[in-house]
Amino acid sequence: MNNTSSSNQNLESLTTDVYDDVYQYHYQGLSYARNQFTNFPNLTIKNVLEAFNANNVNYSNIEINWNLIDTILLNRDSIVSYLNNFVNIISDIPEFSSTKKYKAIELIYTMVNTNLGSTYRDSIVVKVNTEMDEEIRQGYALLLSSYDYWTLEIIDNNNDIPMIQLDCAGYIIGWLDAVLDDIADGKLKPEGQWKRIKKGALYGLTTSMGFWK
Repeated sequence: MNNTSSSNQNLESLTTDVYDDVYQYHYQGLSYARNQFTNFPNLTIKNVLEAFNANNVNYSNIEINWNLIDTILLNRDSIVSYLNNFVNIISDIPEFSSTKKYKAIELIYTMVNTNLGSTYRDSIVVKVNTEMDEEIRQGYALLLSSYDYWTLEIIDNNNDIPMIQLDCAGYIIGWLDAVLDDIADGKLKPEGQWKRIKKGALYGLTTSMGFWK
């Protein structure tokens, strides 16, 4: 794995085409986590996440369901099944328009069918730069960030795709959890989208840190 200084250089070179908050948050969070777990292996995911979010106040006040995170990490070998199950959940949300359902399901299928070809990455960049639905666009931004990070950091490429899918499952779980909470409270409105996006990004980073634990 690369050292911290080389990761920072990689971060700059990889974000010339997208400067989204979610992309940066995820990539920098993984770089920070790798450094912390390498130097202090007894730290927990919660320790490292809280330390990182001390400098990311938009994420530090979001509540995490740690039992849910633990379940995801314990069943990481079934992560594709998790992602596919979300398709049924999204299809059954009456508050979503047919367009929203289509775009969310398309995002999930893109995550499930991750591959390491340059054409695949290019297609994600197009989505990040053109998708008008911000919640969906930021899902692609996290997918792009995860793709860029793990394809550089993992020596054994056989592990790249499972890690990317784990990150993505975290995003979808966090985002859907926030969506369902807003529906229950009667607050599923466009102005609340960044709260839902940030919960997705937070869960995506949290599950991703499971690589080191």
